[in-house]
Amino acid sequence: MSFVLAEAFAALAIFPCCFAFIPLVAILIGLALTAFWVWMLVDACTNPALAKNNDRLMWVLVILFAHGLGAIIYYFVARKPKT
Repeated sequence: MSFVLAEAFAALAIFPCCFAFIPLVAILIGLALTAFWVWMLVDACTNPALAKNNDRLMWVLVILFAHGLGAIIYYFVARKPKT
């Protein structure tokens, strides 16, 4: 078992720079998703097309509770481009 682990660590030592970027990429993706989430939340709060009924409240709750997935759903279903 330890021989297998030693070989695995030896294989990782060949390309150490490749694995150093994985946390950086994960952090950048997380920051981008959070910025997109905030953008969609602000858009849902200020979108005049959602003023009727309880559409605004519904979309704000969807975005809040479903985080990234809710923001993506709002972007493709309810967001209208401002012209």
